[in-house]
Amino acid sequence: MTDIERRLYAAMHAAVDGTEPPDDLLAAVMRRHRRYVVRVAAAVLVAVAAVAAVPAGLASAGQGTPPSGPRSGSPTPSPSSPHRTQPAARHVRREPAWMTGPVMPPTVSLRLLVSGRDPVWFSSPSDASQPIAGLPRSPFAYSFDRVTGGWVAMFSPKGGACQPDCPGAMVPVYFVANGSAVARRIGTTELLAPGSGRGTAWLETYPRGTTDVNVAVATAQQVTSSGTRLGPPVRLPTGYGILRAVGSDLLLQPDDEGPGAVTFKLWDPRTRRVIRSFRNVLATSPSQVAWGICDSCAVHVLDLRTGVAEAVGVPRGTWAFDGQFSADGRFLAIRLSGGVTSSGYATLGRIAVIDLRAGRLRLLPGSSIGNDVPAGQIYGWQGGSDTLIAAVIGHAVTQVGIWRPGAAHLVVRRFWLPPGMTVMLGSDG
Repeated sequence: MTDIERRLYAAMHAAVDGTEPPDDLLAAVMRRHRRYVVRVAAAVLVAVAAVAAVPAGLASAGQGTPPSGPRSGSPTPSPSSPHRTQPAARHVRREPAWMTGPVMPPTVSLRLLVSGRDPVWFSSPSDASQPIAGLPRSPFAYSFDRVTGGWVAMFSPKGGACQPDCPGAMVPVYFVANGSAVARRIGTTELLAPGSGRGTAWLETYPRGTTDVNVAVATAQQVTSSGTRLGPPVRLPTGYGILRAVGSDLLLQPDDEGPGAVTFKLWDPRTRRVIRSFRNVLATSPSQVAWGICDSCAVHVLDLRTGVAEAVGVPRGTWAFDGQFSADGRFLAIRLSGGVTSSGYATLGRIAVIDLRAGRLRLLPGSSIGNDVPAGQIYGWQGGSDTLIAAVIGHAVTQVGIWRPGAAHLVVRRFWLPPGMTVMLGSDG
């Protein structure tokens, strides 16, 4: 569980009587899944490895639902209540540290990308690992970004002293197709963003010697999965970077997101005009944008291909954040905070899936994870399918849950990962 997520949960009680979270919270939440993730992903993976120091090898650890262990620490006071004291032991809640559900049948086939200094594909039920050829050994764990048809892998060198304001080092970038055991180098970059076409990505670079991306102009070049350049390079507006391509346009985000709501701009690189703006984007796809992060606020979704917009409500007293569209755009998985207790402390978070055709939200039973447990939950859609995969990482054992449309519950199992490695799911691993 990241510090940002902990702060989001802890800040929930401050939002019960309002519509906006604390000033700096939205910016931090939005930044978590954006360009700075590329620069800090390796450090996160190293931290996970320190917690999950286990014998090497992908040996199975059994397929049941593990019991909840003791929690570490106490609920975090809300940032907006500086005079709140730490609660006594009797206020400590026992929150789930694992997902729950039926045991995953042995016939379920999984092929999961696992990152580290030498990434591999993990296959179940054989529990075998397959190295990915073409990826040289990295000083730190590779960072990955989801693109249509696969993943883009970035080499992870030691960061510069000017971070987080400088763009970082120029590093090699590789494309790995879904399930493929071969990577292809597609270029070098300081930052990258997914393209809207299959296997495409935008590589962003800054003028030599840039120490502050907030006042610099980035140049972006679109490339294919083979490294071929698509069109001429594009100079981005000062202080903006690419979140991702949406159709033929680019969804831009400010480098300095500041306090309060974050405004994203859908920008036409040919005319250099802003087409429209979105506040507090929580998910994107090659053709869709979802937004709306506030207490009890509906999730808004716009399909840029059809112009159709819809809004789907969330349970009262909860927040939607951290969304992922399925490959066909029919489903949107979101993370929901679980509300607040009578004493004003945030409760656990859980996963919900919105069926955009039916305009209906479904909470996934068994997906709840506490906000103050020594582990974190990640999730994403498998390849080009409508199979949702969630994982609990940070324990010595990694737990994986699978949900498919029509299923009543997640099915879960556990397995071991070697030290320094973790499952990659979601838009940015």
